[in-house]
Amino acid sequence: MSEVTIKAALADAGNLINEIAVKAGEDLTIKTSENKTLVLDQAVWRDEYVGSDWGNATGNAAPAFGTYTIGGIAYRKISLDANDARTNCFEIPHDMVLSEEEALQPEVHAHIRPTNDSTGTVILFFEPEWSKANTSGANPVTNPEALAEMTATLTIAAGSSNFPHYVLSFGKLPVKAYNIGDLIGFKVSRKTGQGTYTSDIIIEKLALHVPVDTNGSRQIYVK
Repeated sequence: MSEVTIKAALADAGNLINEIAVKAGEDLTIKTSENKTLVLDQAVWRDEYVGSDWGNATGNAAPAFGTYTIGGIAYRKISLDANDARTNCFEIPHDMVLSEEEALQPEVHAHIRPTNDSTGTVILFFEPEWSKANTSGANPVTNPEALAEMTATLTIAAGSSNFPHYVLSFGKLPVKAYNIGDLIGFKVSRKTGQGTYTSDIIIEKLALHVPVDTNGSRQIYVK
């Protein structure tokens, strides 16, 4: 049999609205009616990265850009000293689960590297704010909302090599009615007197782990 077509009657007044076609040597084709899509019963997770437009935070020192040779390659990286801070934002993506269930909120994490083999604790601070997207053209429905500050702590043990790669979790964002196109702005920083590791920390990547249940949204601004 070179092709198999499966038609399923879904709960829509008994109408046939879904078709799955499997043909040998070709892609899987899923046909749905307008504004319908494939939905995963069990959500999966993926990374959502920040953009390249990092900014400096008012009231904090601007981090330096240092050149570090890691694995034989010279990198130019953002490094945070005490009281240094940077700002950026995430956009709520089209495939994210929009749920007010705590287990299905995005998790914030950072990929960092200590710049030498000193010991001590590193504490990073993540201060987020939530801005609802205004897609109607009218005045914004709500003002940006400051969310609770989050922290991530790393203890660097004696004997660590230079530039080891650590992933630090800040935990999950608080439960909110997030929607496609909303922004999570943030400031990530170190604070004077917080933590005992006194050398710079390289921020290699800051990202969200987002739960997803579709391969996109049914409409541009509608999940």
